[in-house]
Amino acid sequence: MTGVKRVHGRILFMALGLLIVIMSFTGLVSYMTFADNYNDSLVNTYAVAGNETVRKIEYALHYGKPIDNYYGMNDTLMELKALIPELYQACIVAPNGDILYDLSGFVRDSSLPDELLKANVFEQGAINDNLSYQFYEENVYMFIRITDNTAQHVASLSMIFPQNTFLQLNSHYTKQLVVYLAGIAVIALLLLSFIVFKTKLFAQDKINNKKILITLIAVIGAAQLVYSGINYSLFK
Repeated sequence: MTGVKRVHGRILFMALGLLIVIMSFTGLVSYMTFADNYNDSLVNTYAVAGNETVRKIEYALHYGKPIDNYYGMNDTLMELKALIPELYQACIVAPNGDILYDLSGFVRDSSLPDELLKANVFEQGAINDNLSYQFYEENVYMFIRITDNTAQHVASLSMIFPQNTFLQLNSHYTKQLVVYLAGIAVIALLLLSFIVFKTKLFAQDKINNKKILITLIAVIGAAQLVYSGINYSLFK
């Protein structure tokens, strides 16, 4: 009988492990999909105001105003800042990564980190041919293409936001999912314990592998269904 109880304990331990692995994986996939869609949507929303700023700059460029000698650029960027209060910084960046202007005006001897150069020319993190974004250190960098009267890429509008403006793995949604995961795992373990030790399904000395499999599938499936429902309610 002691051997049977030992097997029962192993069943519970195995079930708990499977439960955590399966729900963690599906929860992570659901969250990452939601976070990607949410962040892309947020970037597109900010791009509406950014594109209006780009349109003003391009209008001046098309009539001969040079991008590297654009007086009043800081006023144009400050208008964008007024439209988007959460905007931390706005810059005009040359294709080679040199920063030409920021909210204070002309910038000298400053450039983007190497990690952002591909995003600046829309080779990385691109949502479309004219819009990209990338997480870097504590910020999120958005880039919108600026073209001259020959449709050449002469600069990018860089909009810089604090990282917590966007969704990350350490967001409050992740913390909620971990709490729900722990709660469901405990409830499922208690349910399995009751089934294994208190019902007649496993009262015999002989272990029935078919019963074990059916029980595990039923309990883990129910837990996964509940967890999926929680994911849906959080991210809908």
